[in-house]
Amino acid sequence: MIDNQITKTERKTINGNEYEIRYLPAMKNWQLGIKLSKIIGVSLSDIGELLSDDDNSASIKAIYNIINSLYENDRDSALILEILSYTTRNGVAINSNTFNSLYTGNIHEMLEALFETLKFQFNHFLSQERRSGVQQFITESLVKSMENSTKI
Repeated sequence: MIDNQITKTERKTINGNEYEIRYLPAMKNWQLGIKLSKIIGVSLSDIGELLSDDDNSASIKAIYNIINSLYENDRDSALILEILSYTTRNGVAINSNTFNSLYTGNIHEMLEALFETLKFQFNHFLSQERRSGVQQFITESLVKSMENSTKI
């Protein structure tokens, strides 16, 4: 019997563009979870705890730590491409050949797509209460974090 989870997809409209997010294969999802945990330095459930904290300064600090960890440990952006590898934008695969044409001047949308994809892939780590209402806060915080971390 084939599990329906294998073929499950989610469709999202982000910035007027249609995204289709498919589950990563189980082994790839497992490996991605381990990579994220190592790069960020905490477990995915810990990230969920931090992001659900009522204290906005704790949430902002967690997001800065995530962005800084990715900046330090994923300089070639291979992890971002891996996260988005089973996601399409308007039917176009997101990969190293299409990433720049899709997101140059459009980092906010990329961050939102990244967040939606992570949420879809790892939503079992985050409770419904933690997931609801944090998307816009996280996306805006990530944009601010990236702007601050890239200033020399």
